[in-house]
Amino acid sequence: RTRLSVLPAAIVGEIGLDRVCVPMNEEGVKVGEPDYENQLDCFNAQLALAAELGRPVAVHCVKAYGDIADIFRARPSMPPRVLMHSFGGTVAYLEGLVKMK
Repeated sequence: RTRLSVLPAAIVGEIGLDRVCVPMNEEGVKVGEPDYENQLDCFNAQLALAAELGRPVAVHCVKAYGDIADIFRARPSMPPRVLMHSFGGTVAYLEGLVKMK
């Protein structure tokens, strides 16, 4: 919030959900499983902040398209613009997102 207040042209992001990314140690060795619940909490908070401040978001999504769509549908308000960064979903999915809110 503080950073965004001094950068009025900044977007919020990259934010999103990733079911593949796992924590790694300093040597690049996987040391756990994705903390997906934490990702969901952070994503929802970041979307809320972007909507409140009227800022666009850049969304990263890996194997979480259903969850992203459900979250978008459930939100009472959305950021003014959503960029699906490196989008790899179907045309039908994207058309569904465009028709939302």
